[in-house]
Amino acid sequence: MRQIEDRFNHQFHYPWVFLNDEPFTREFRVLTTGMASGEVEYGLIDESEWSTPSWIDTAKAQRAMEDMVTADVIYGGSVSYRYASPYPPTHVSPSISSKLGLIVADTCAVTIQASSSAIPSSSNTSGIGA
Repeated sequence: MRQIEDRFNHQFHYPWVFLNDEPFTREFRVLTTGMASGEVEYGLIDESEWSTPSWIDTAKAQRAMEDMVTADVIYGGSVSYRYASPYPPTHVSPSISSKLGLIVADTCAVTIQASSSAIPSSSNTSGIGA
């Protein structure tokens, strides 16, 4: 995020949208909002939308992911990547999603995935809820 802000977004102030299947910590929100030059929005994805549907053959899916890992496919073994990439912009506010539509239409789309565990917690803020 810092690299994108430093090299690009500080000039354009595009919004940041973070989606996760668990609430983001206060520390994550403070750190990412502090880095962003544009608006920041945090969304919570319902568990039913962030899990494997019942009609999926999980054994077959696991074998396919193992094959992708063997073939050095990027994120080949990541289940969460499959849930998140790409995730529809219907879970963000209309003001942000309209800006995201412009970004996708005018530039190459970049999906940035983050989780609240991506930034290590310091001892004094660990466990603080979103």
